[in-house]
Amino acid sequence: MLALLLTASSAFADPHTGGAPQHSSLPGAAYTLFLDFSGFNYTGTWNGQAPGTTNAYADVAANGTFNAQQISDISTTWAGVAQQYAGFNINVTTVDPAVAAGQGGTDLARQTFYSNTPNLTHTIIGSQVRGATDWFGTGIAG
Repeated sequence: MLALLLTASSAFADPHTGGAPQHSSLPGAAYTLFLDFSGFNYTGTWNGQAPGTTNAYADVAANGTFNAQQISDISTTWAGVAQQYAGFNINVTTVDPAVAAGQGGTDLARQTFYSNTPNLTHTIIGSQVRGATDWFGTGIAG
Protein backbone atom coordinates (compact mmCIF):
# COMPACT_ATOMS: atom_id res chain seq x y z
CA MET A 1 0.00 0.00 0.00
CA LEU A 2 2.84 2.41 0.82
CA ALA A 3 4.29 2.02 -2.67
CA LEU A 4 1.11 3.57 -4.04
CA LEU A 5 1.93 6.80 -2.21
CA LEU A 6 5.33 7.11 -3.87
CA THR A 7 5.49 8.69 -7.29
CA ALA A 8 7.95 7.87 -10.02
CA SER A 9 8.53 9.08 -13.52
CA SER A 10 9.98 7.04 -16.34
CA ALA A 11 11.63 10.17 -17.78
CA PHE A 12 15.38 10.38 -17.73
CA ALA A 13 17.55 13.11 -16.29
CA ASP A 14 19.85 15.45 -18.17
CA PRO A 15 23.03 13.95 -19.72
CA HIS A 16 25.18 14.89 -16.70
CA THR A 17 23.39 12.33 -14.59
CA GLY A 18 24.07 9.49 -17.01
CA GLY A 19 20.40 8.70 -17.51
CA ALA A 20 19.49 8.06 -13.88
CA PRO A 21 15.76 7.46 -13.57
CA GLN A 22 13.92 10.39 -12.01
CA HIS A 23 11.93 9.54 -8.90
CA SER A 24 10.44 11.79 -6.22
CA SER A 25 8.51 10.63 -3.19
CA LEU A 26 6.99 13.93 -2.06
CA PRO A 27 7.60 16.87 -4.43
CA GLY A 28 7.21 20.20 -2.68
CA ALA A 29 8.09 18.83 0.76
CA ALA A 30 9.85 21.07 3.27
CA TYR A 31 12.99 18.90 3.17
CA THR A 32 14.83 17.17 0.33
CA LEU A 33 17.13 14.16 0.36
CA PHE A 34 18.80 13.99 -3.05
CA LEU A 35 20.21 10.55 -3.89
CA ASP A 36 22.88 11.28 -6.51
CA PHE A 37 23.92 8.20 -8.49
CA SER A 38 25.61 10.16 -11.28
CA GLY A 39 29.01 10.79 -9.73
CA PHE A 40 30.39 14.07 -8.49
CA ASN A 41 33.61 16.07 -8.32
CA TYR A 42 33.66 17.78 -4.92
CA THR A 43 36.16 20.64 -5.00
CA GLY A 44 35.98 21.67 -1.34
CA THR A 45 36.73 19.98 1.93
CA TRP A 46 34.39 17.97 4.12
CA ASN A 47 35.26 17.06 7.70
CA GLY A 48 38.87 18.02 7.04
CA GLN A 49 39.11 15.80 3.94
CA ALA A 50 39.24 16.69 0.24
CA PRO A 51 36.92 14.04 -1.21
CA GLY A 52 37.59 14.82 -4.87
CA THR A 53 35.83 12.64 -7.42
CA THR A 54 33.27 9.95 -6.78
CA ASN A 55 32.44 8.01 -9.93
CA ALA A 56 28.86 7.26 -10.89
CA TYR A 57 27.10 4.24 -9.41
CA ALA A 58 28.34 0.99 -10.99
CA ASP A 59 31.23 2.96 -12.52
CA VAL A 60 29.26 4.41 -15.43
CA ALA A 61 31.43 7.03 -17.10
CA ALA A 62 30.40 10.70 -16.93
CA ASN A 63 27.71 11.38 -19.54
CA GLY A 64 27.35 7.61 -19.90
CA THR A 65 24.12 5.71 -19.75
CA PHE A 66 22.95 3.36 -17.04
CA ASN A 67 21.86 -0.04 -18.33
CA ALA A 68 18.53 -1.69 -17.45
CA GLN A 69 19.94 -3.50 -14.39
CA GLN A 70 21.56 -0.35 -13.03
CA ILE A 71 18.33 1.60 -13.56
CA SER A 72 16.47 -1.14 -11.69
CA ASP A 73 19.05 -1.01 -8.85
CA ILE A 74 18.71 2.78 -8.59
CA SER A 75 14.91 2.56 -8.57
CA THR A 76 14.97 -0.15 -5.90
CA THR A 77 17.38 1.85 -3.73
CA TRP A 78 15.28 5.00 -4.10
CA ALA A 79 12.08 3.11 -3.22
CA GLY A 80 13.63 1.62 -0.09
CA VAL A 81 14.93 4.98 1.15
CA ALA A 82 11.67 6.75 0.24
CA GLN A 83 9.69 4.17 2.16
CA GLN A 84 11.80 4.78 5.28
CA TYR A 85 11.05 8.52 5.10
CA ALA A 86 7.39 8.21 4.01
CA GLY A 87 6.09 9.34 7.39
CA PHE A 88 7.99 12.63 7.28
CA ASN A 89 7.78 15.84 5.24
CA ILE A 90 10.82 14.80 3.16
CA ASN A 91 11.08 14.42 -0.59
CA VAL A 92 13.48 11.58 -1.35
CA THR A 93 14.49 12.17 -4.93
CA THR A 94 16.87 11.20 -7.71
CA VAL A 95 16.00 14.44 -9.55
CA ASP A 96 18.95 16.80 -9.21
CA PRO A 97 17.58 19.91 -7.43
CA ALA A 98 20.35 22.11 -8.85
CA VAL A 99 19.58 21.08 -12.43
CA ALA A 100 15.85 21.50 -11.80
CA ALA A 101 16.56 25.04 -10.55
CA GLY A 102 18.69 25.86 -13.61
CA GLN A 103 21.94 25.79 -11.59
CA GLY A 104 23.44 22.57 -12.94
CA GLY A 105 25.99 23.85 -15.43
CA THR A 106 29.02 22.48 -13.59
CA ASP A 107 29.73 20.43 -10.48
CA LEU A 108 30.98 23.62 -8.80
CA ALA A 109 27.68 25.39 -9.58
CA ARG A 110 25.77 22.38 -8.28
CA GLN A 111 27.94 22.20 -5.16
CA THR A 112 27.31 25.90 -4.47
CA PHE A 113 23.56 25.38 -4.91
CA TYR A 114 23.53 22.42 -2.50
CA SER A 115 25.57 24.32 0.09
CA ASN A 116 23.33 27.38 -0.09
CA THR A 117 19.95 25.64 -0.13
CA PRO A 118 18.40 25.08 3.29
CA ASN A 119 16.82 21.72 4.11
CA LEU A 120 18.64 19.91 1.29
CA THR A 121 20.93 16.93 1.74
CA HIS A 122 23.05 15.78 -1.21
CA THR A 123 23.98 12.11 -0.88
CA ILE A 124 26.39 10.69 -3.47
CA ILE A 125 26.06 6.97 -4.16
CA GLY A 126 28.93 6.00 -6.41
CA SER A 127 31.78 3.71 -7.25
CA GLN A 128 35.39 3.59 -6.08
CA VAL A 129 36.63 2.13 -9.36
CA ARG A 130 38.87 3.88 -11.94
CA GLY A 131 41.00 5.83 -9.45
CA ALA A 132 38.22 7.53 -7.53
CA THR A 133 38.99 8.69 -4.03
CA ASP A 134 38.15 6.81 -0.83
CA TRP A 135 37.30 9.78 1.36
CA PHE A 136 38.62 8.27 4.58
CA GLY A 137 41.21 5.83 3.30
CA THR A 138 41.45 2.50 1.56
CA GLY A 139 38.75 0.00 2.37
CA ILE A 140 36.31 2.50 3.84
CA ALA A 141 33.90 2.96 0.98
CA GLY A 142 30.18 3.51 1.01
